Amino acid sequence: MSARVKRRVEVYVWEPVVRWCHWIIVVCIFVLAITGYLIGNPIPLTQGGELAMGRVRFIHSVTALVFATAVLLRLIWLFVGNQYANWRGLIPVSPQRRKNAFETLKFYLFLRLKSPGSIGHNALAGMAYAAIYILFVIEIVTGYALYTMSSTEGIGWIIRVFGAQEVRLVHHLLTWVFLMFFVHHVYSVFLCAMSERDGLVEAMFDGYKFKEEEKLEAREG
Repeated sequence: MSARVKRRVEVYVWEPVVRWCHWIIVVCIFVLAITGYLIGNPIPLTQGGELAMGRVRFIHSVTALVFATAVLLRLIWLFVGNQYANWRGLIPVSPQRRKNAFETLKFYLFLRLKSPGSIGHNALAGMAYAAIYILFVIEIVTGYALYTMSSTEGIGWIIRVFGAQEVRLVHHLLTWVFLMFFVHHVYSVFLCAMSERDGLVEAMFDGYKFKEEEKLEAREG
């Protein structure tokens, strides 16, 4: 007697705000990393060099504003979005979510063959995203402090309290943290997508994942 075929159903998981913020933040991080590097290592001020650096700083400033807006909107969506965008989907507040985090860690460490799966973020990824958004806020604050350090307005007082070099170092190092997180993020997404076969990658474009019907009935808290 053949095994019963498990029926998969389409589930709408990621709302447009979540998807758009995700991709805007990705693009902004790369633009900010490139322009930030050029600001820290200026083009030699030969003919046209000063004009070029002015454009680089302008692009960096505008992109930083877009980045901050996307981060703020995603943080707001932690409280007004659907159950998969909610802050409870990032922080494992229930026993089921804590168990999911432990089982997912075992999967990442190759101690179990198949990912335990999750309709929204798995619990381990949720905690990583919560941490990375805290770092996003620190990056925004330090960037704005550096931008306003020669002004009496804004939050230039952070420079006076912590020191310009220290704030600049934190701002610089966090860029590398984000780039390293990007590499891990891409790896883990494809690893889970191949294990679960639930349309995880495609879901960040159209919002839909595919889950076994029985798992939806026993949905984690």
